[in-house]
Amino acid sequence: MINKIRPIASKYLNIVAKPIAEIGLTPSHISILGLFLSIVSITPLLILKPPTSNYTFSLMILASGFMDALDGALARITNKTSPWGSFLDSVIDRIADSTFILYIYIGGILVDEILIMLLIITSLLISYIRSKAEALMIPISGVGLIERGERLAFLLTAPIISVYNETYAHISLYILLILSTVTIFQRIYYVWRRLRN
Repeated sequence: MINKIRPIASKYLNIVAKPIAEIGLTPSHISILGLFLSIVSITPLLILKPPTSNYTFSLMILASGFMDALDGALARITNKTSPWGSFLDSVIDRIADSTFILYIYIGGILVDEILIMLLIITSLLISYIRSKAEALMIPISGVGLIERGERLAFLLTAPIISVYNETYAHISLYILLILSTVTIFQRIYYVWRRLRN
């Protein structure tokens, strides 16, 4: 879904990326900054009280996601794309995704251990399938109901929803789990069909 608006978003990201490139920051610097934001995003949940803690946590998820998009734009306009940069970005994304889901539990936003485990597993599986498919020279970007952008959207809205209704926040994460599971099977089927042909 978010893939459809990516060309429009890229124009604005390039505007932000140009002055960053001029001061000498590299895509890896931005990736590491995004990782730092994801790791410290637990802070508001530990030191602040709801709803301020929930809103701040969601903003930090948004900021980390923005850094992830920005490092790609910076790599493109500076022509500094590299296998190492791609690898680092992918690893950081997996750490950030798992961290956000875990913090939702640690911060008391959602105290359903099984759901949290399943969300982490499906998130990692979606990404692993993409990596393995691309290793087999099968482009898979855009295949499936949900990708990282949509997953982050669910994760950053759940804390906000929980301020008003914890049940609805719980339901929103179950919807994320269902969409993620469907995406896993869609991607497996897509790869199977491509390899069969």
